[in-house]
Amino acid sequence: MSRAAAGAFDAVVVDQLMPGTSGTDVLEKLHAARLDLAVIVITGFATPELTAELVRRGARACLVKPFTPEQLRNAVCALFDR
Repeated sequence: MSRAAAGAFDAVVVDQLMPGTSGTDVLEKLHAARLDLAVIVITGFATPELTAELVRRGARACLVKPFTPEQLRNAVCALFDR
């Protein structure tokens, strides 16, 4: 989180399920720290409810596993309108 606060990143890609935390937790921490980072959450267990919750909490995109490198690249480029 300290590197994000220092402005080291323009975007963050996180998995929804990680050891000891979740993508939702990361979104909450970024929001609490008032960090305006574009966040893409990846998940293997997408539901409309989860996607809506992640977007409500600030995710700019959600990718469902398995995804292709091109899909990830397109999602990142879309964050910056490229």
